[in-house]
Amino acid sequence: MKKIYELREKIDELDEKIIKLVEERYVLCEEIWKLKRDNGLPLKDAEREEEIKEGFAGAELPKGFVEDFFELFFREVK
Repeated sequence: MKKIYELREKIDELDEKIIKLVEERYVLCEEIWKLKRDNGLPLKDAEREEEIKEGFAGAELPKGFVEDFFELFFREVK
């Protein structure tokens, strides 16, 4: 059981780091959206979104995980 506790502790630490990084990314995305709005640029850039998702295609995660994560992110950052 000690091993489970140690692993969960590491997961908790990673979760905290992940959330902080996602928050940082969110703020940067909001800045980009504001610049696009202010300059009359299209808010959605499907090509860029695909590039991002494809960049993580080799990640060792369940099929569809990366796509689902970024789809949620792209939807929420507007």
